[in-house]
Amino acid sequence: MEVLGLFFFWFILAAAADWIASDKGRSGCGFQLFALLLPLIALIVALALTPDRDHLNEKAIKRGKKSRCPACREAIDPEATICPFCRSDIVRPPSELSASFRLGKRLSRK
Repeated sequence: MEVLGLFFFWFILAAAADWIASDKGRSGCGFQLFALLLPLIALIVALALTPDRDHLNEKAIKRGKKSRCPACREAIDPEATICPFCRSDIVRPPSELSASFRLGKRLSRK
């Protein structure tokens, strides 16, 4: 029975390390293998890792939560009118405006 409890604890540590590393934008497969072999060390390493901002920004752009500045190509808020990085004006064509913004414009015309 103690072996089963130890195995369960081992698995929980490995899952926690994998989840934390994936949440920070790190490789799921590589870290999962590391966490299964050495879960306590992997958990400590996962907690010490800094987030991979480039990977997290790419995921946010694919989900539509961020867009790229046309001037400096940094990830910015899709509704931004001025880039916080290069301070250039963001001019969006009507096709890129959000549906809520277009809907608000239509409602205000009536």
